[in-house]
Amino acid sequence: MKTKDFLLGVAAGAAIAVGGILNLICKAYLTGDLATTAKILGSFLFPVGLITVCFLGLNLFTGKIGFLFDKKPGYPLFLVNIFIGNIVGAAFVGFLCLLCSSGPHGTAFLNSALAVTNSKSDAVTTVGGAFKTLGFACLCGILVYLAVYFFKLFKNPVLKCIGIMIPIALFVYFGFDHCIANAFYFSFGVGAKNPWCLLNLALAVIGNSIGAIVFHEFKKLIVKRIEKKREA
Repeated sequence: MKTKDFLLGVAAGAAIAVGGILNLICKAYLTGDLATTAKILGSFLFPVGLITVCFLGLNLFTGKIGFLFDKKPGYPLFLVNIFIGNIVGAAFVGFLCLLCSSGPHGTAFLNSALAVTNSKSDAVTTVGGAFKTLGFACLCGILVYLAVYFFKLFKNPVLKCIGIMIPIALFVYFGFDHCIANAFYFSFGVGAKNPWCLLNLALAVIGNSIGAIVFHEFKKLIVKRIEKKREA
């Protein structure tokens, strides 16, 4: 496993955590009548993390897992390497936020992380909830794949940013589970001292992977059919 790939994975995890911070700030300080505004604003600020990842060429697991069957035999080890890096980066930023969450303003910030952590942990305490989380994670995997695909498709930097923002804002707004973002939330909220967060994280990894891989393979099938029709 290459150290460079790992470090780029750590940086990617930290970048996603920054997007999580922006989302939590909106939830923490825009309350009451502004709660809806906070949800929308947080959803559109969160993509800053993936925009950073894409423009800097960092290694994000959920952005690369979809191409699993297109790469060389060593690709799975590469994915494991960057996944560990992503978790380390996201968790490190989460623990830093926890250390800095003292005082009245910090308490509101911490409470927003605790609310997200408890909500995601409680969601998997039943079989139905676990399957729902898995489904949400699959949808998240598809949306992240689309965001990365649009980034590669468009040449204009503004269109690249828009192509990332819309799919990512959708998954944040609807509360879909992203394994790296959840690693940040859980480390900040210290899992709300709830072991169910580990199950949530595992389901998020599986769902994100399934969503991205299946959608990518489906896209390849459609492209092949279109090409055959053009040749006919």
